[in-house]
Amino acid sequence: MKKNKLALILSSILIIYSILGFVAVPKIVKPIILDNINANITQKASLGKVSFNPFLLTVTLEKLKIQDKEDTTFSIDSLIVDFNLFRTISEKHLAFQDLQLINPYVHIIENEDNSFNLEKLIKPSEKTASKEETKTDKKSEPIKFQIYKTAIQKAKIKFTKLQKDKKPFEANINEFNYIFYDMGTFRNILASHSLNILLNKHTRLDINGGLRIYPFHMYGNVKLSNLRPSELLPYKEELFNFKLTDETNIDLDFGYNVDTKKELDIKVNNLNFALSNLNIMQNKHSTVYLKSLKIDDLNLSYPENNLNIQAFTLDQLNTKIIKDEKEVINLTKLVNLDEEKVVEKEEKTKAEEKASKPWKVNLNKIYVDNTKVSFDDKKALFSTILKDINLQGKSLKVKNKDITLKEFSLKNSLDFKDSKNNLEITTLNNSFLAKNISSDTINNQVNYLDLKSQEIKVSDKKSKTDITANNINLNVNELKNENEDLDVTKISLNRPTIFINDKKTNREISINEILIDINNIKKVASKITVDNVKVNEPDFSFKDNKEKTNIKAKDIDILVNKVTYNNNELEIISSSINKPFVAVTLEKQAKKKEDEKKVVAKKKNTKKEESDFSFNIGPVKIKNAQMAFQDKNLPIPFKANISKLNGDFSRLNSSSSKPTKLQLEGKVNKYGYTKITGTVDITDIKLLTDTTILFKNIAIKDFSPYSGKFLGREIDSGKLNLDLKYNIRKSDLKAKNSIIISDIRLGEKVQSEEAANLPLDLAIALLENSDGVIELEIPISGNVDDPQFAIAPIVWKVFRNIIAKAISSPFTLLASVLGIEADKIKSIDFKYGDTAIIESEKEALDNIAKILQKKRRLAINVTPSYHQIYDTSAIQDKKFEAFLEKRMKKIVKGDEYKKALEELFEETFKDKDLDAIEKSFEKTDKEGKKYFDDKGYVQNLRKTLASLQEVSTEELENLAKERTQNILDYLIKEKKIDKNAVVIDEKIKVQTDKKDKWAKSKLNVSVKR
Repeated sequence: MKKNKLALILSSILIIYSILGFVAVPKIVKPIILDNINANITQKASLGKVSFNPFLLTVTLEKLKIQDKEDTTFSIDSLIVDFNLFRTISEKHLAFQDLQLINPYVHIIENEDNSFNLEKLIKPSEKTASKEETKTDKKSEPIKFQIYKTAIQKAKIKFTKLQKDKKPFEANINEFNYIFYDMGTFRNILASHSLNILLNKHTRLDINGGLRIYPFHMYGNVKLSNLRPSELLPYKEELFNFKLTDETNIDLDFGYNVDTKKELDIKVNNLNFALSNLNIMQNKHSTVYLKSLKIDDLNLSYPENNLNIQAFTLDQLNTKIIKDEKEVINLTKLVNLDEEKVVEKEEKTKAEEKASKPWKVNLNKIYVDNTKVSFDDKKALFSTILKDINLQGKSLKVKNKDITLKEFSLKNSLDFKDSKNNLEITTLNNSFLAKNISSDTINNQVNYLDLKSQEIKVSDKKSKTDITANNINLNVNELKNENEDLDVTKISLNRPTIFINDKKTNREISINEILIDINNIKKVASKITVDNVKVNEPDFSFKDNKEKTNIKAKDIDILVNKVTYNNNELEIISSSINKPFVAVTLEKQAKKKEDEKKVVAKKKNTKKEESDFSFNIGPVKIKNAQMAFQDKNLPIPFKANISKLNGDFSRLNSSSSKPTKLQLEGKVNKYGYTKITGTVDITDIKLLTDTTILFKNIAIKDFSPYSGKFLGREIDSGKLNLDLKYNIRKSDLKAKNSIIISDIRLGEKVQSEEAANLPLDLAIALLENSDGVIELEIPISGNVDDPQFAIAPIVWKVFRNIIAKAISSPFTLLASVLGIEADKIKSIDFKYGDTAIIESEKEALDNIAKILQKKRRLAINVTPSYHQIYDTSAIQDKKFEAFLEKRMKKIVKGDEYKKALEELFEETFKDKDLDAIEKSFEKTDKEGKKYFDDKGYVQNLRKTLASLQEVSTEELENLAKERTQNILDYLIKEKKIDKNAVVIDEKIKVQTDKKDKWAKSKLNVSVKR
């Protein structure tokens, strides 16, 4: 019985416990829960059902919802809490078997004042507001608890930002699943967790790993895929002044480990980041476009401060940078930043940098492909475009201020335009390669540098200069820089082509295939030393299109040994120039205007500025040089060659009073010889120069081009010896020139505008001795500082000056024979429209006849001429007068002259009213009486009708020819002059000057045939 009673009691207790647990507790707890929730929130909460399992100690809340009017702020389908009592008692910690949130929903709203709805959800508590936390230095232990499984399943989070006068911004986490195992502080075990989020429609975030709350430790893997930044930018629309296209996408995948057991320890493992199709739009234009940016295998450790990246790749970046008139760059305005906060942040960052441990960065590979960057400065009016940029780097390592880079290469093309200065620069296919680069605070080192460019063009329209360089290749080997000291093993420039066109001076310079090697350059403090400089086989060309001068040089081998520069002093041990070939060509020049004004330069007394620069240059040897000279500006092209030219300059020392000696000798043309010796004060050749130039056994026939130019005759034969001595002291020149010309024989005439029309045969006969030798001693003196002082080509200038002293200009000479003025015999005047010789001109012809009788080898040239305007008018008058006479005979009564003109006018001009013309000649005299200007009226009709008469060019030319024929007949028939002494030019001159008073037939002098 007792056992039955006990069983009954226990059964009753169990039933009562079950009824209380399953039935009473939910009914009691539900209103308590609701009352407590509603008492502490500003919105209204509702609860569908509360379940309690008294045996499993499991509590379930279903359909919990918090609403603000009709909008749901928070809801959950079910909340399950499974409390593990036995473990709690036995292991003395709060133990939960299960904690689940199924289908929770949260709506987060950011109001226009930047406040959030969740901030206002909890009612403020006075006790809470006034209570202050007690600060203690003691380290408190956290409450021990353990939850075997925590799960948030299919959660949804909606975020809404309200914006004034704008559509609200919305973002949705459509799937939020988070599962923890063994989360808690008991035993300090790591809880595994898994998070899976779907943001909007595309973005997925997966996080898997472990978590320990105290001390905090978290590790795992993060994978973010298909993030669309364009969906998130509108959240801070006021911060961004740009838009992103929907194609912009971000993918991220990495492992992590965060531990706070001793100190903050952060590890990021195998991070891979990809940004693709970035397109930043500003004002409906693409400002920045990037096809892809990738970071492969990034590993980071803190506090060790190690950062290792396997590869960084940038592909097809295209950006347009614009600096406006206010000097604001468009990229700086993409984001609206608070300047004060930015400054504060920069100062804080600098302070943190000083205190933080230096980072070690290792970037294994860098790639920048197919990139284009443009910059446009609207204020300075210049723009730059860098295109086809391809950059590669290997093994970049940074440790504090120490930087090393195994290899760096860059390829690009450049377009630069400066509209303000009219300057344009373009480069094509540039490449830069550097190997083994290292740099620290005081040391810099590069093992190898290579700079190449297929083409560089510079167009300076302001100075009218164009520069083009092709195939640039510059190499630098082993460059070291330590404490501003420099050491370079070798610098080479490998055979570029350079062309310079100076349109202002009309000069062109081209350099082809030049090879320059500079070896062992060292800079220590202010001292610079170079072992040697080699210049090999350049092809140099200089062309002066204005002066028609060409200079070419090739096959030059220059060696400069031991160069030192220190304290403004240059020292070179020795130099040599081997096998140089220089060719000078004077091209044919255009005719110069006779009336071109010669500008006489005024001598300025300028004080020579003293320079601190000094030099000590060792001997310069010239070996096997060759020079060619060609003058195409002469009627007969002239060529001269100096070959086998050898010699040297002695030491050139600006600090020594010892003059520099020079000695050169070589071969001139086939059998000639030249030798140049002397001394020169190298600091100022005007101070001291003593030079002897010897030319021996020169075939004077080679100088026919110059005799043809200056004297108008070729030279058939003869020899020339020159002994020229020049002595300059303090700018005063004294020269003794001994010239010996033997057996000179003149040949045919040469047409040359510069040649004097002189009796050369007679002049030579006067100068030659009985042996056929002309000896001339020509002293020259003057001051070389005088800008008008120059030494002209000696031989031909002497000839011309001697003859010029004997003979003046032709007409002056001829007029002096008769004692008359030269102007009176230079032309014969005729009346317009007439060919008869007027009496005043017969005097001039009579004087010309007397001259021709005395100068029997002379002839007078007569140029036919007519006046285009006045001769034409005179012929028209004669033609119309004859026509009018015939017409007047047909008129019987009245003023036949006037009537004939009126009839002709009406017949000719049918569309003109003669009465209107008559009215235009109605005048008023001084007394106010009206009268008709009959004379003016008749003259107007006659002039108008006469101007219609046709006069052909043939008639005018016949008029000119008849005038010259009358001159010819007068001289030959009346004055009995030899018919060969009067020559009529074939060309007819046409006068057009309205100021002319007469038709003039000009006269010239020639040699009788």
